[in-house]
Amino acid sequence: MIKKIKNKETLEFEHDFVTMACFSMLKENETKFWITPAKRASIFNQALTIQLTTMAMLSLVFYAIYTNEGGRFTPTYPPNFPLFLVKIACVLALHFVINPEVSKGMNIMKLANQHPIMFV
Repeated sequence: MIKKIKNKETLEFEHDFVTMACFSMLKENETKFWITPAKRASIFNQALTIQLTTMAMLSLVFYAIYTNEGGRFTPTYPPNFPLFLVKIACVLALHFVINPEVSKGMNIMKLANQHPIMFV
């Protein structure tokens, strides 16, 4: 999230592995927090492992849906209107939960793209 405080833009992030990996690459944090190359590599390795595991799980789900083994992934429609309304409410709730995570990732990518000199 980008906030303006007294004519300055500041970025605020929650603590997760991707954010920590990004900020461990900042040159100013290297000297400020004494981040050694070994620690930076460890944080990056953890973030990469988490991302690869997530991508592997998503790939397996996509493959299962694409091959449609046993016809288990055919779309099912709610038999009545109240159930349809409940499904719409669940879709909206899921959207509101995922949207901040996507926004946080976009802010990290914007920072890295607009200020490449700041990173090691």
